[in-house]
Amino acid sequence: MSRRFPPLNPLRTFEVAARCKSFTEAAEELGVTQAAVSRQIGVLEGFFKAKLFERNVRSVVLTPIGRQLHEDVSSAFQIIRWSTDRIFQENVLVRVQTYPTFAARWLMPRLSNFMTKFPAVDLRVQTAIKPVDFSKTDTEIAIQFGRGDWPDVTAHPLVADAIEPVCSPHLTSIPKSGDINALLQHTLLTSKYRSRDWTDWFEHVGLQPGSEKRWLAFESSILTFQAAIEALGIAMGQTALLTAEFKSGALIKPFNLPLRRKLQYWIVWPAGRRLSPEARKFIDWIIAQADSERKGPSPALVPRAGQKIGT
Repeated sequence: MSRRFPPLNPLRTFEVAARCKSFTEAAEELGVTQAAVSRQIGVLEGFFKAKLFERNVRSVVLTPIGRQLHEDVSSAFQIIRWSTDRIFQENVLVRVQTYPTFAARWLMPRLSNFMTKFPAVDLRVQTAIKPVDFSKTDTEIAIQFGRGDWPDVTAHPLVADAIEPVCSPHLTSIPKSGDINALLQHTLLTSKYRSRDWTDWFEHVGLQPGSEKRWLAFESSILTFQAAIEALGIAMGQTALLTAEFKSGALIKPFNLPLRRKLQYWIVWPAGRRLSPEARKFIDWIIAQADSERKGPSPALVPRAGQKIGT
């Protein structure tokens, strides 16, 4: 008995349209007209005798049957892409999404180790603040910050979150370790996406500052940490991301009163999705890096003479 098999060109069109959630964007990616995309989807729906999309005025939404088909088909096409790359002896591309600060302060100083071990893997490191939506992107792996309880993903912890004030050793009148109130005489540096850090730390040490605090706010933690290095004030530091600055003496911890929360950085990937061997190599490598550094610092973090990390 012959097995039924859907027509491949409509199936490919469906995979792109389902990933883009738009016939217009699918047409742009495939280099055809929107009408051609619609016709190909119609052919596939005729084959399955089932509706794959709900067509709305400005968007298309997968039906339950369409979602199931997309989960299976997207994995199949990904495997075909990997196989094609290997046949043509091209490096397989691995897409990783992370935060700008984590990329600059933690990942980048370690990437030369990965590149040396796995020269045939091409990494594309993308940065974003919003959590990754694996259903809307071809990103395979992400590094996210939180409790690790995101739906529909597999998550493995990497770097724990410990925060405490940090400043330049050249800051005027550095507060003494036992004089926490002296902190309030300085400009406090903060970043847009870590706005709760100071509040949580104040609660941790039992300090109730008034409205007299002076703030200097930045868009990103990268800029906030650099402002601390430049002695513009005292920042709330994520100490795991500032190892190089502590080693070089660019930053110090005046109070040594860290707050360790139940939040941390996790490496995540879609639950149930088949990953390329190259993506698995990156996952295994970064987990091993994080695990080893819990037992001792990495010498790769020591900056070269005259080098400023993360500027």
